[in-house]
Amino acid sequence: KYLLMRKDQEIMVMTAAKMFYFDMNTFEAAWNHHTPPIFYFFKLIFQFADFVNIYEGFFILYSALLISINILLYKLIYKLTDSNFVSLLFSLLFIFDISHTTAGEAILFDNRTIGIVFQILLLLYSFKIIENLDQRNVVIWSLITSLCVFFLESYAVSLFIIYVFLVYKLGKFFLIYSQATFFISTAIYGLILHLNNELYETIQLNYIFHLFGTIRKRLPIEVFLNNGLFKQSDPVSWSSFFFIISVILLILFIFVQKFKNIYKTKKYIFEIVYIFFLAEIIHLIFSGPRFINYFQLVLLFVYLLPIATLFYLFRNFKQQEFIMFLSFIFLFFMFSFDNLNEILLYRFNNHQKVSNLTSEQKELVDYINKSNFDSSEIPELNYIWGLDNNFEIYFRTNSLPSTRMWWWFNMYYIESSGYIFDSDKFYSKNFEDIFISDLNRESPKFIIIQKNFISEPYFLKKHIEENYLLSHEIEGFKIFKIND
Repeated sequence: KYLLMRKDQEIMVMTAAKMFYFDMNTFEAAWNHHTPPIFYFFKLIFQFADFVNIYEGFFILYSALLISINILLYKLIYKLTDSNFVSLLFSLLFIFDISHTTAGEAILFDNRTIGIVFQILLLLYSFKIIENLDQRNVVIWSLITSLCVFFLESYAVSLFIIYVFLVYKLGKFFLIYSQATFFISTAIYGLILHLNNELYETIQLNYIFHLFGTIRKRLPIEVFLNNGLFKQSDPVSWSSFFFIISVILLILFIFVQKFKNIYKTKKYIFEIVYIFFLAEIIHLIFSGPRFINYFQLVLLFVYLLPIATLFYLFRNFKQQEFIMFLSFIFLFFMFSFDNLNEILLYRFNNHQKVSNLTSEQKELVDYINKSNFDSSEIPELNYIWGLDNNFEIYFRTNSLPSTRMWWWFNMYYIESSGYIFDSDKFYSKNFEDIFISDLNRESPKFIIIQKNFISEPYFLKKHIEENYLLSHEIEGFKIFKIND
């Protein structure tokens, strides 16, 4: 098995696994600052595979997402170009690129990858309501917008800009039906969260925490631009080149009428695309960007605009399709070259196992696996007090982190420099009661304390003294087993 997940993906998958195996809602499985629909989406993994075979289920869901993006992107490019040939080539190329480590060192599959699906759907239905302003299209557009915000709340920034533009463009009819749809869909969503006992935590841990508890740190622009659509390269950064080209095209479209005319009868459609691109740049700045994978907010547009513009620049040439094919070949080999090491390692070398485990962690994994005499497919609950690079231990021991605080404690005690935990806020209070209550209810088989790490809270020490015995000690870890 290959360790291709990043930390965010590990958190998503382990939270979804706890929800599936122990019939928990999102915030019973883990306190986190993402919205519940994301975790229910990842929970679909366990319709295809159990936790022992997590990678198989992960790749099935990932493949389904890629196929969806491929089909939708084909429709989008066709709408922009009226060319089946160009739509087929470049929709496949986009999938090839994002499936080969474009915005990081592992699989590109997180919240903002799902966001690409919403972006394409919103573009397609924006075109529909521009061409045919009827009730059905407005309601569908509004439902997609609502779902996007329910999944990914920060997208409200860019979608608000698009919404204001469309209200200005389409008038009262669009305003009335969209507002009615927003109100009804939000009421239904709130009711579902309430019935599932997730409404209060969603408000407190997601919306309020993001507003008041998240520090808006920013990556240096050169670090940001050197990742994303292409990997950093020397001496030319392809992602910087494509991003800058896209911004130049945006400026030309806004200020140069002659440039706008190259799109001929598709001007009104490209107007929506460019406005959406501008909105996502604003969204990107508003959200930090705090991490490299935030580049996915503009990834679709940085890819789409140069290619579509190239198509129109050569529209009057007899060899237009041949030129586009050469462009496809050039980009294909450039993608492949940039990702050659990862392709060789993860796709063709079946004998090499990729693991981040230290020798001490491997010894810990061996001990836990030897102590688990039953071969149940249902994961056991354990708890590790230590760095988040211990998450792989859960996967390799068929176990899941006990208590809903397993990730929140990491944020509170270890990554506190990136967050603000005001003592009067819900997300900063009652840790002890909630944590101990979960430990008493879930009774994890092992509690593992990492040595040379920050001292565990007094209430965890007390619980271990009263309910656990020191079972084993290895370099780097103390292993406590529940006292039956």
